[in-house]
Parts: sequence; structure tokens; C-alpha cells
Amino acid sequence: MKSRLLKMLDVEPEESGRVFLLLAISFFMGLFLATVTVASQTLFLNLYDEEIDLPKALVFSGVFSIFATSIYNFFQGRIRFSYLAIGSLCVIIGLTAFIEFGDKWIEDENLLYYFGFTLILPFTFISLLVFWGTFNRLFNLRQVKRVIGSVDVGMDIAAILAFFTIPVLLNFGVDTESLFTIGLFSIIGYLVLYIILTNNYLKNDTDTAIKEAENVKLTAKQFLGNKYIMAMSLFIVVSMVAMRFVDYSFFNVTTNQFNDNDLPYFLSYFEATIVVFSFLFTTFATDKINKDYGLRVSLLINPLLLLIFTGGAFALGAFFGFDNSAGNSVIFFFIMIAMSKLFINSMKEAIDEPTFKFYYVPMDKSIKIDAQTKIEGIVMGIGSTLAGGLIVLINSFDIFNLLSVTLFTIPVLLVWYWVTSRMHRGYKETLQSSLIKSKSETEKNIVKEYTMDSVLSSEVNGNIEEKVIYGLKLMEKLEPALFETSVIRLADSDLRKVKQFAKDKISELGIGQDIGNEIRGLAQQAAGEAEDSDLLSISVERLMKLSKSVKQSDRMLAAKLLRKMVSQKTIFILLELLRDGDPKVREEALLTARKVKRPETWNVLIELLSSPSYAHQAASALKEAGEAALETLESAFHKSGQRDLVMLKIVQIMGHIGGPKGTALLWEKADYPDKRIVKQILYSLRYMTYQAEGREATIVKDLLDIEMSKTLWNLAALEELPDVDHFKFLREALKEEVRDNYDQITLLLSLIYDPNSVQLVKENIESDSTDGTAYALELLDLFLDPDLKPKLIPLLDDDTTREKLEKLQIHFPRESYNPVQVINYILNRDFNFNNRWTKLCAVHAIAYMQDFRVSRGLIAQMFNQDKLLQETAAWVIYNKDKAMYETIAERLPFKDKKFLDSSIENNQLLDGLEDGFFLGIEMVMFIKQLKIFKDIEGNMLSDLADKIVPVTLHAEDHMVFDNNEPNPILIVAHGEITLQAENGEKLDLPRGAAFGDLFQNGLLPVIKEATTKEYAVVFKISLADFYFVLANHHELVQKLIKNSTEKELQYTQI
Repeated sequence: MKSRLLKMLDVEPEESGRVFLLLAISFFMGLFLATVTVASQTLFLNLYDEEIDLPKALVFSGVFSIFATSIYNFFQGRIRFSYLAIGSLCVIIGLTAFIEFGDKWIEDENLLYYFGFTLILPFTFISLLVFWGTFNRLFNLRQVKRVIGSVDVGMDIAAILAFFTIPVLLNFGVDTESLFTIGLFSIIGYLVLYIILTNNYLKNDTDTAIKEAENVKLTAKQFLGNKYIMAMSLFIVVSMVAMRFVDYSFFNVTTNQFNDNDLPYFLSYFEATIVVFSFLFTTFATDKINKDYGLRVSLLINPLLLLIFTGGAFALGAFFGFDNSAGNSVIFFFIMIAMSKLFINSMKEAIDEPTFKFYYVPMDKSIKIDAQTKIEGIVMGIGSTLAGGLIVLINSFDIFNLLSVTLFTIPVLLVWYWVTSRMHRGYKETLQSSLIKSKSETEKNIVKEYTMDSVLSSEVNGNIEEKVIYGLKLMEKLEPALFETSVIRLADSDLRKVKQFAKDKISELGIGQDIGNEIRGLAQQAAGEAEDSDLLSISVERLMKLSKSVKQSDRMLAAKLLRKMVSQKTIFILLELLRDGDPKVREEALLTARKVKRPETWNVLIELLSSPSYAHQAASALKEAGEAALETLESAFHKSGQRDLVMLKIVQIMGHIGGPKGTALLWEKADYPDKRIVKQILYSLRYMTYQAEGREATIVKDLLDIEMSKTLWNLAALEELPDVDHFKFLREALKEEVRDNYDQITLLLSLIYDPNSVQLVKENIESDSTDGTAYALELLDLFLDPDLKPKLIPLLDDDTTREKLEKLQIHFPRESYNPVQVINYILNRDFNFNNRWTKLCAVHAIAYMQDFRVSRGLIAQMFNQDKLLQETAAWVIYNKDKAMYETIAERLPFKDKKFLDSSIENNQLLDGLEDGFFLGIEMVMFIKQLKIFKDIEGNMLSDLADKIVPVTLHAEDHMVFDNNEPNPILIVAHGEITLQAENGEKLDLPRGAAFGDLFQNGLLPVIKEATTKEYAVVFKISLADFYFVLANHHELVQKLIKNSTEKELQYTQI
């Protein structure tokens, strides 16, 4: 029973104690307010003249409200909230007791009931402030979003029960005065339950008090000087005046319609009806009106409806009469006034109050709490006081009567309409100014994370030495041209280590040296017998002879000479040197190609884009060639059989070159089938801060639709997979995809809207707070096109996945699936919709699912060209059905079958990552645990795993390294190893340690060999392959820089 109730209330079991106590408190609070309200109104109307005394009582009520909320506001943040709440409730108990038992000290007990009537408003304010203040401290923002509906409904039900209980009590002989006693016991019950709640759940609210103390308290001058706050205050005052005018008319006609005995019954039923109407509006209309018509329309409904009923009341009162002299005809006036009261009160609670809270969103956070307390407390009291004063003023003229007050309500409603429009205008202006202010702050922090050179430039322009040097190391390999200009600039850096690093590199690489001096140095090695002057005026034949020499230094000299001597006659020599077998010669030729920018070299450079060793230098040379190279790049992109990696590189280079022609060529590929290439095009366009218009904007919106659909599908899949161990990696992979989907949505939005505005929306949504999300969605509402709002806003809102699916079903229909169906869909979906890592994790999860039979989708993966997917699928099928595996494997090429047999031979199903044998997918799983690769997506690490060569070492085995090659990247996956350097230094690496130029500070010794005293497995990646993977993922580089420069990392332990 309890579990059903919790499910119905959408409450977690651990929250049940708090929620049930709050619901009990809400009942006692509802009963207290209901009994005190009905008793006070009835006794006041029976004992006092509503025409003369009621306006003055409204003035006193407003004054008391101002006083009470001012005191509350003063202590809020200065003392613990629980002390403030208990103190406030004790004051209410004392005043209620005084009203009930004060006749022993007050001669005229009627004054007590007059006093009670004036306290209805302050009692309501303070009891609600305590209740909602407690609620917000009991739950975090996520819980508040989920639980508030249940508590709100609970409060409404409590109020309805309380108001319907009063007539029952009156029927059992309880007199109206005794309702104060019931109210007194109710508020005592509120206090007792609150103390229980505090002792159990609010013991540690000291931090909250300290945090609240940091909020800025607005002075009277600051409050009055803020135009937006004044507009909101004016809205409250005008609406309160209108409400009090209607109250005055209502109480006057009610006393004429009902005798003293019937009056409490009517008031109870009428107040209950208001709550019922409010409940129905809240449940079925409020959200829809706000969503479909916006905040302004929501706030205009009440004055417009009231204008209709008040206008009708005035017309009927003028025609049929408005007091007892009209006889039975006064019923028409009474009905219209009662309808006015019913709607103004119910709509205020159902629409005005929740909608008005949105208008606090653009306020500065430091003043928001204080402004809200003052507006909804002190200002509301001022409104009540002003209303009472105006009615006193109206009644002081003999020519005015009750109908006059109704008439004067109409201009108040027109002012209400005008104030609402003005406040909404102020809301938009404040939101815009808040956006501009936030833009200036975010512009400083925004890192253009869209291209490799922007990522590296951002790092080397920083002021943290470790990050700058690390960025330079990467830049040297990945962006050679940018590296040269950067080290020359940083040779004068204020950072000591950076300055020394830059000078060392300039000296080592001869950057910035005069070409003549450089050639003379090489000439002494290559051709000692020749004069320098001879070399600088060398013949074509002599140059050709140097390029054909068996000596490396001769060929390097030829490559360098060509920087001064390249011509139509000598260009073929450079083309030959670009294909030289010696890496150093080829690197020199690539540098020459970058310097001379000859079109004849561009096709060779494009061919080298697929080479791990030379791709970076080739790309750098093509970038330096500029716009002239675009046509050659475009032809190469469309070349039959062109490799995907080369096409990606071409798009990157086009984006770097930019210009009108480069941009046009990129847009022509925006509908390319491979979405990896489209993604790179978008990165390039974003880096150029390009703004799409017309047809291009339509293309972006189409891509947005696809991305939103993918996001929703992945969110739903995540929801449909149980949170159990064997789905751990698949769920993480889907989360990574969802994050990537949201990033892609942000990227697309920044191509058609202001990038800083989009960035601000992203940051607020990622703040993971309800306020942040509300603010973000309000910002979006300002600039988003109407056709995107119904799709994007629900997707970005912090609703549950189920709620998102319901709201977006019309735009992105999707059925519900069980886990087996989800995995089958992931296997069969295009790589544009789920990446290889998600597919790998889906295949891996199948191994642990007893009810998953070997499907066609799984079998198809054994024929996949992707070795990781092929290997993982074979391992799963082997463990599920060995005979089927053998049958399928026979259809594979011998080389593939041999590879798969050897892979799955030592990998048992339940051994995981501890058995010392690693499938490709297990390599990724292992390196994802390392601090150096923290928060890096599995999809990027899968590309790295393609380059891993696992090396198995037994006790006393030696792994020898080639001295002519740079140290490889080494990751110890099992056991421990010892590295022996040429200088005799030894370095012990435990399991989980990574070794390489990028993972240790300072210069590393040249490693001669690695040994082990036990069984060990080492993941080996050549430096060229490592940089080749990095070059294709600027996000990987950015996160690697972040992880590698954290001071606590020595190696990179698990």
C-alpha cells in the first residue's frame, strides 16, 4: 500500500518521511488558515459595518503584513532558519491564543475579532513562508522539481478538507467563536510536527544560514532605484488593490444575502470552491497556457476575466439594483460579484503566482531572495493598505456608493493590464541586459574548442607553465607552422621554464635562422670541398646529384637548397625528395614544400595526409598554401576511393584556409552521408564564427532535427537498459553519446544564432540546477525561431526522459523497447546514429545476457571491417555457441579466422580485465580507468586502441627498443616492468602507469629495453601513431592536456 502511494506521489522511499510530515503539516496549516479565516470574516461582518469599518480594517491588515514580513525578512539569513520558523509559529500561536482568550483582559471582546480579521493576511504570509522555506531546505533542486507537485496537491486537498470540515463542525454545535480554538490547536499541531521534522531532517541548516547571509540585502534606495523591481512591485500593488476592491464588494453583498447563522457556512463552501477551481486550473491549464501563449498572456487572463465580470456586475447593479432596496433582483449583482471573487482568487493562486515566479529569473542571484521576500511580503502589504485607503477615500464622498467601488475597479483593471505589459517589457530588457553582462563574463572563459590549432593556441597562450610546455610539445608534432611562430614569440615569455623551452627548441631546430647560414652549416658536412659561394649558386645538375646521393646529409642539403632555388626546372627534385625513404630527408622536403608553396607539390602532400609519420607536416604545408590550394583539395576530396581519414583532413584544412571560397566548398558538403565529415565541417564553420542564413540556415535546422531525434532515442535507450553491472559500459557509452548529442545541438545553434548567447544557454543547462535550466530556457525563448521551440525546449528542460518522450512524440515518434530490442537496434543502426564504441559495448553486454540468442545483427559484426567489432562479436558468439562460431568462422578469410581464434583462445567469459589477456574492447575499458584518460570518450579511445600493439612479457623477458626511433608510448596493463635507459637509469612502472614524452615532465632518457620479473602485458603505441590519432580528435587533445597537467599525476595510476 505504502509503495503504491509513494509511486503515485512520485516520491522515493528515502524521501517518504519528509514528504508525509510535510503533508501532515500542510493539513494542519490548511485547517488553521481555514478556521481562522472563516471565523474572523464571519464575526467581523456580523459585528462591524462592512461599509465603514471594512476599509479601515483592510488598511490595518496591510500595515500588520508590512510589519510582520519586515521582521521576518530582517532575521532571514541572520539566524538559523529553524529558529526563525519556530519563533514565527510561536508568535502566531500567541496571537491566536490572545484572540481566543483575550476577553479576560479586553473589555470589548469585539475588538479581538476586529484584530483577528486584520491578522488573516500576515498569518497567511508567515505560515506559507515557513512552509515553503522548510520545503526548499529539505530537498535538493532535482527533488524539488519532482516532489513539489505532490506537496502542492497535498496542500490543496488539505485546504479543501479543512473548508468542508467547518460546516460539519458547525452542524455539530460548534459556534463560530470556537473555530479559533480549533485553529489554535491546528497551529500548535503545525509547530509540533515542524519540531519533529527539524530534529529528524533539518539539524544541519547552519550552512544554509551562512549561505543566505551572503545574499545582498537591498536598501530602500536600491529597491526604489531598480526599475524592473519597481515594475514587479507595481504589478503586485495594482493586483492587490483590485483584489481588495472585489473583496470589499463581495463582503458587502454577502452580508446582505445571508444572515448571521448562514454566513459561516457560505464562506466555508465558497472558500472551498475557490481552492477546487484553483486546483483544476493548476492541474489542467496553467502549464499549457504558459507553454502555448507565454508569460504575458498568462498574467493578462485574470484582469481580462475580471474586467468582464466587473463590467457585467456594474451593468447589472445599475439596471437591477445593488442593495436590499432592489429586493430579489440584487441576486444578479451578487452572482457577478461572487464570480469576480471566485476567479480573481482562484486564478491568482493557479496562474498568477506560479507565472510571476518566472519574472525573478533574470534578477541578479545575489538580490533575488531579498527582492522576492520584500515584493511578496512588504509590497503586498502596501497594496492592501493602499486599497483600504482608497476605499475610505471613495466612501468619504456622499455621491459614491457600493456600485461606485465596483466602477472604480474597472480603471484599476486597465492599469493592471498596462502594468503587466510594462513589466513583461522590463522582463525582456532585464533578461537581455543580464545576457549581455553574462556574455562579457563568458567571452573571457569561452575556449574555441572546434579545431586543433585553436585548442593548442589557447593552451600555449595561457599562464600555467606546465600547460604551456605541454601544449608546445603537442603543437610541435601536430601544427608545425604554428609551433615555429609560437616558440619565437615565447622566447621572450615572462614564464621562466617556457622561455627556456622555447629558446632550446629554436636552437635545436634552427628556427628563424638565415637560410644562407643554415645551408653553409650543412655544406660543410655534405661537400667540404666546395666553396660556400658555389653552393649558393649551384647548377641544376649539381643539385640533382646531391638529391641522388647515398649520404643523408647531401639529400637534406638538396631539400634545403630548393627553398632558394625551386623553379620549373628543379621542382621535380623536390617531388622526389618528398618520397624519399629517409624520414629526416622527407621531413626536410616537407618543410621546403611548406615554404615554397608550389602547386606541383600539393597532390603529393595530399597523399601523405594518410601517413601517421608525415600527415601533420603535409597538412601544415597545405594550410600555408592558402586559398590557391582549394581547388586541388576539392578534387582530392571527390577522388574515387579516397580514404575517410584523408577526406576529414581535407575538410580540416579547408576550414583553416577559410575565406568565401573555402566556406562555400564546406557548405557544399553539408549533406555528405558520413556524419563524421559533416561534424568536422561544422567545427570548421564554428571556428570561423560563420553565421548561416537563408538556405544554409535551413540545412542547419534539418541537421538540428536529426540531432534532436538521435538525442531522444539515446535518452530513451538509456532509460530502457537496467542499471546493472553487465550494462555498465553500454550505459556509460550512451551517456557519452547523449553529451555529444547536446554538444552538437549547441554547435548547430551557434551557426544560426549568436554564439555567446548559445554558450550561455549551454552553461546554465550544464549547471544542473532548476534555476539555471529555467534561465536557459527563458534565454532560448528570446531568440529561438518559433518552429524550433516546441522541439528543442522540451528536450533541454530538466524533465524526466518519460516526460520528454511524451512531449516530443509528435515530432520524434519512438516505441518502447526491452533491453534485447535496444541492443539489436544499436547493432543494426547506422554508424551516423550510434558510434563504434556504443556498438562495441552493446556486443560485449550480449555475452552476459542469458535470454539473448545469437541474432543476424550480431553475426553480421563478425564480417565487419572494424577489427574491434569483429573480434568482440566473435568472442561473444564463441561463448554462447561454440559450434555456431566454428560454422561462421569457416566463411571468413584464413587471416581473419586465425586472428579471431588467437584472440578468443585465452579470454574466458568471467575473467574480465584481470586475466592478463586483452581483447581490443578490453584495452579500451582498461585505459578508460587511467587518470590520464579520465573523461575521454570511449569512441576516441577506440581509435587509439586500433594502434595498440599488446606485448606479452614472461619473467626475465626483454623488450628491446630501436635507438633510431623515438620512445614509444607504453601503458602497463598487467604486472610490473622496469625500463632500462641508455645512460644506466632505471624506472619501475607498476600496473596502470603510462610512460612517454607527453606523460612525464622534463627530458626523458632514451630507453634501451624493458624487463619484468613476472608475467606482464604492456600496451605499446608508436609515437607517430599516437600523434596521428590525436590529430583527428581535438577534444582528445584538450582533455589530455587537462589530465596530464594535474599536479597529482606522476605516472597515471588507475
